Amino acid sequence: MLPSSFKMLDFFQALDGFAFWGIVLPLMVLGLVLLAFGGDWLADGAASLAVNLRVEPLVIGITVVSVATSAPELFTCLIAGFREQGDSLILGNIAGSNLANIALILGVSAVIHPIAGRPRYFLWEIPWLILASIIFIWSCRGGISQVQGVILLVLMIGYLVVTIRLRSFFLKVLGPVYRLLGIIKNPQDLTIGNFDEMEEIEKKSLQKSLTLVIVGTVILLVGASLLVDTAQVISIKLNVDQGFIGLTVVALGTSLPELAASVAAARKGQTALIAGNIFGSNLFNMLFVGGVTASVTSIGWDGSLKIEMFLMIAVTCLLAFAFQKAGDGKRKMVRGMGLFFIVLYFGILVFSAMSLEPSVK
Repeated sequence: MLPSSFKMLDFFQALDGFAFWGIVLPLMVLGLVLLAFGGDWLADGAASLAVNLRVEPLVIGITVVSVATSAPELFTCLIAGFREQGDSLILGNIAGSNLANIALILGVSAVIHPIAGRPRYFLWEIPWLILASIIFIWSCRGGISQVQGVILLVLMIGYLVVTIRLRSFFLKVLGPVYRLLGIIKNPQDLTIGNFDEMEEIEKKSLQKSLTLVIVGTVILLVGASLLVDTAQVISIKLNVDQGFIGLTVVALGTSLPELAASVAAARKGQTALIAGNIFGSNLFNMLFVGGVTASVTSIGWDGSLKIEMFLMIAVTCLLAFAFQKAGDGKRKMVRGMGLFFIVLYFGILVFSAMSLEPSVK
C-alpha cells in the first residue's frame, strides 16, 4: 500500500489552483471520517473479542481498548515515517494527540458529566504518564534512534506487566513507598488493582468481533494514508511547518476515536472508563507508537515544537490537580475544571500558531 500512497502524494503535488483544493480538501475530510469510523469499529471489535476470550475487564481497557484507540496514531506515524521530512509530522502528531486527549477530550467529557477521580489515577497512571513524558522528550534530543525505540517499547511492556499484576505490585512495592512518604496510611485500605473498577463491555459474537477488528484496521490504514498525504501536501503548498500540521489537524484527526468514545460515555454518565482510556492512550502514543515507529525507521528531530513538547508535560502534571474534592467529599474533575482545560488547549494552539515560522522550501 505504501508505494501506491507515494504515487498519490506525487499526484497531489502536481495539482494546482482549484483542482488542488477541490481534490485535496475532500480527501482530507474523508481521511478524518475513515479514522473516526475505523477507530471506533476497531475499539468495539477488539474489546468484544477480549470479552469472548474471557480477559479481565481492567486488562481489556488498559491493553486492547487503548491499543485500538491509539491505532490511528500508530498507522499515521508509521506511514509518515516513510515520507520525506515526515519526522516533524510524527512528533507533532504524538504531542498534539496527547494534548488533545487530556486538555480537549477529557475537558469536553468533564463539561458533559463530572469525571470521578480514583486512587489509582494519582498513585499509578498519572505518575507513569509524567515519567513517560519526560523519558520520551529526553529521547527526542538528537532524534529517536532504533535502539531508543526498542527501549520505549520495553518500558511499555513493563508498564503492562505491572498493571496486570498491579494489586500485588502495589502492596509489595508502591504501597510501602507511599506510606513511607506519608502519602497514604494503609495500602490495604485502597482497592487499587482489584479488577472491579471498570464497567462491563458489551459482548458481541466472535464472528462480528473479528469482522469489526479486520474491517476497522483496514479503514484506519486507508484513512491514515489519506490524512498524512493531504496534510503533508497542504503544509508544503502553504509553506507551513509540518510539525504544526501534525500538532493540529493530524493530531485532532487521530484523536477522533477517543473523542467519540469519551463523549458517548459521558453522555450516558459512564465516566469510569474515560480517564483510564485517555491515560492509557497517551502512554501508548509515546511508548508504543513512538517506540514502534522509531524501531522501524529512526525519528529525527529538528528542534521544532520544543515548547509544545514541554507544554505536553505541563498539561500532564496538571492532571494531579484536576480532580478536586466535591460537595460529597469525593474527588472529581468538575465542569469548571473541564472548561479550563478546553480553554488551555486552544490557548496552546493559538500560541503555537503565533510562534510559527514558515518552513523553507
